Amino acid sequence: TTSGNTTVDVIPAPEFTQQPQPTQTVCLDGSTTDLTVSVQNFVGTATYQWFENSVPSNTGGTLLTETSSTFTPPSTPTGTKYYYCEVSFSEGGCTLITSNLAQVDVVPDVEITTDPIVSQDLCVGGDSSELTVTHTTGVGTPYYQWYRSIDNGVTYTAVTGENLISFTPPTYTTVGTYFYYVSVDYDGSGCDAVSSALAQVNVLSDPLLTLNISTQQLCLGSTPTDLIVTATGGADPSSYTYEWYDASDTSTPVGTGSTYTPPTVPVGTTDYYVVVTTTASGCSTTSGNTTVDVIPAPEFT
Repeated sequence: TTSGNTTVDVIPAPEFTQQPQPTQTVCLDGSTTDLTVSVQNFVGTATYQWFENSVPSNTGGTLLTETSSTFTPPSTPTGTKYYYCEVSFSEGGCTLITSNLAQVDVVPDVEITTDPIVSQDLCVGGDSSELTVTHTTGVGTPYYQWYRSIDNGVTYTAVTGENLISFTPPTYTTVGTYFYYVSVDYDGSGCDAVSSALAQVNVLSDPLLTLNISTQQLCLGSTPTDLIVTATGGADPSSYTYEWYDASDTSTPVGTGSTYTPPTVPVGTTDYYVVVTTTASGCSTTSGNTTVDVIPAPEFT
């Protein structure tokens, strides 16, 4: 007797038609992209099992609870993890197949490592020092926005057009205290914006000068009254510098210090003035003139 036919259908071995995304980087707690596999050429039911590994290998990983063709990798804690999927088949003797590795890098949120200058003093019309920050790297492209407060830190508004890592405050025409900070943000998934510490700019009035005498008339060779200037404002008084000038020749100072003793030789009228400067930018004031009139010594007529 000859039996009927029995058929053996040998198909190609199973293979992946879709591998998981090879690499992705997100910030801590960001949204990761799903890892997905697809297979073809198998008999029966395909069973999926995902694994996690701390080294770049698709063997020896830790068994996960994920058993579908799609898996969403976690975004915590920070560090690098590797994932792969093993697919087995219920019938046909099809050999288990293992996907390629998917690398997921989870990086910390951006952190400011160097804040801008905490405080600086300058006078009206002076130049501010540049404000800048340094920070750790996030994911994607960094974006910067500087903010300013002109009401002593009560409210802050974005400074139009200031979108770089560094910013130089403008030249001020009004006395006051101004505060600045920069917000740093990356456009990668989960990257939260972080703000720098405040930078304070103190805009002061120029030194106010008072001379002790406006004019004096003296005999030739006599002892004059010292010219004394009193300076207030501008900055720390310990940083004041004084330069006295003969108004008829301003090329070289004739004296320094807050006190100047004018000569009483030769006969003639000389106007003097003093320039007081501080170390803060723009802090300089020129006094009005004080006159010394030296007349000839008395003689018998």
